Amino acid sequence: MSYNHLKSNPSGSKLYTRWFGTFRHDLYAVVLERFSVSYISSYRKYIAQGPAKQRLREEPATWEYHCDCFGRDVLASTDSREPGLIKPCPAFWQAPATGIGSKAAVIIQEGTRWDYRSGTLNFARGEQKSLALAGANPFKAAYNSDSYAYFAIDAYKEKA
Repeated sequence: MSYNHLKSNPSGSKLYTRWFGTFRHDLYAVVLERFSVSYISSYRKYIAQGPAKQRLREEPATWEYHCDCFGRDVLASTDSREPGLIKPCPAFWQAPATGIGSKAAVIIQEGTRWDYRSGTLNFARGEQKSLALAGANPFKAAYNSDSYAYFAIDAYKEKA
């Protein structure tokens, strides 16, 4: 849904502006690339076979999930030294399946952080801070992991 929304709105949209700020073609290209293809579906596959083109929506099924995170204030964690691995924490299992703060959002947030995938960062955490970041600094919003999760959720709701 996210990729289709972006491709259907090559000059921007209200949804794009909401999460990524004032439309700029260079930043739109960054966001589109992150939603359109993945350079690899898993790190091990990359080492064995080289890059593969796969949309972000197809990737989570190829990642590994190890339930060895015990953080109380986080839903999941990733480690840049372990691309393709997400560690759900106990709070993850209490989160709703969809929407803001959901399991789906967490998987998108964590999955965009690995350098091979997208290399997003945590410039702003949470819905309100991500909205403020989009208004104040579109460049950082285009590199903020939560912005991708919230955009994807809203694009899905828009089509549902």
